[in-house]
Amino acid sequence: MKKMYFSLLLPVLLFCSLDAHAVVRDVTVASNTFTPATMTVNVGDVVKWTWVSGFHTTTSLSIPAGAAPWNSPITSNATTFSYTVTVVGNYNYECSPHSPSMAGSFTAVAAMPLELQSFSGKTTGSSNWLNWETVTEKDVQAHIVERSADGKQWAELGRRPGSLNSTVLIQYELEDAQPFNQTYYRLRSIDFDGKMAFSRIVILGEKLSITKVFPNPAVDQVTVQFTALAEEDLRLSIVDLNGRLVWYQPMETKPGLNTTVVPMRQLPAGAYDLLLTNSRKMMASLRVMKK
Repeated sequence: MKKMYFSLLLPVLLFCSLDAHAVVRDVTVASNTFTPATMTVNVGDVVKWTWVSGFHTTTSLSIPAGAAPWNSPITSNATTFSYTVTVVGNYNYECSPHSPSMAGSFTAVAAMPLELQSFSGKTTGSSNWLNWETVTEKDVQAHIVERSADGKQWAELGRRPGSLNSTVLIQYELEDAQPFNQTYYRLRSIDFDGKMAFSRIVILGEKLSITKVFPNPAVDQVTVQFTALAEEDLRLSIVDLNGRLVWYQPMETKPGLNTTVVPMRQLPAGAYDLLLTNSRKMMASLRVMKK
């Protein structure tokens, strides 16, 4: 019998069933980028694009035979679009106004007889701990935890043996003793026929964050305080509520707390979003008002 642990205090708790229930796979659309730009899904899952800023589309390019094409705006007036995956294969798509630089893809695999109730993670000391629970398993060879520093390139962290035939709750855990500053995790379960099922992605570790903006509302300028992960190049932008870029500034930052002044005198009165992005496509945002 497997040794079982589980914590009720989990910062990330993601429920999904890889057999009877559709899983929603979220893609954010902002700063001329789809995030994540690539992922693996199961047949039956729903890919959902959600607008953050800009004027974009999600438009299918090359898709498997028998799959339905799509072409939908993703704007402040049409903030989401959902697509149900029905065919195994590779799907490539783009934002038509920003092609070819703004593109994404996902690979659909056949779902296996496994019902995953949760896949979650927490940070304890210097380690990250991954926990997952299955409700049913049939002929599951292994559960493999994969990790990534950017959400694109994945490598195996470790694995646990699966169950040949289970209809009771089974709990698993795995430690990452040397995580990245920010680490992406996913669970890949495989059966003895080679079929695979993927969980949603869990992100643990430090993130970009705008900690303070003052004064807010602003008249002439605002002071922005933010936390950076390392000495790196960032971009601070202002977009209006229609997603139009009205100001931006590249910046060199230091690790930890940074402060900069953003001019706002030239902007009409109203609400704006401050967006902070880095080269790894991490993003933080905060709403500011101009008098």
